[in-house]
Amino acid sequence: MDFAGTDAAEKATYSTLTALMYRACEPIDDDTSVLARVVGCSVRTFKKSLEQLIRKKLILQLENGNLWSVQIEEELKNCNENLNRLSERAIKAANTKRNKQKDNSSREHDEVMTTSSRGHDNIMMSSSRQHINNNIYNKKLKLSF
Repeated sequence: MDFAGTDAAEKATYSTLTALMYRACEPIDDDTSVLARVVGCSVRTFKKSLEQLIRKKLILQLENGNLWSVQIEEELKNCNENLNRLSERAIKAANTKRNKQKDNSSREHDEVMTTSSRGHDNIMMSSSRQHINNNIYNKKLKLSF
């Protein structure tokens, strides 16, 4: 912003009004007495500064009387576009990470289950062999007379 030829009151008025617009993300009410107090000057000085800013087209007075700045509108629009773009990227990255974790988790689960199953099978086979061997040697002969 080029402030050549503006006095301190105009600079303070412009800075304060634009800060209020950024905070609200919308046009602000033209409540002269409140805005003059926020800027830190008299109502008369505020009105004079505001008229100069409107004449220089740094501040617009809308049909409903609210105050707005085209520059702020453009910056807020660009900011929202950038946020949307970054949000889309973040969502894609999160989905990719979640899918990768699911794939890794499934593989790890399969490996654990395979290893566990092999161990279980070996124990069962060993136990079964032992049981068969015990049955072979524990048979009692029945003698009939």
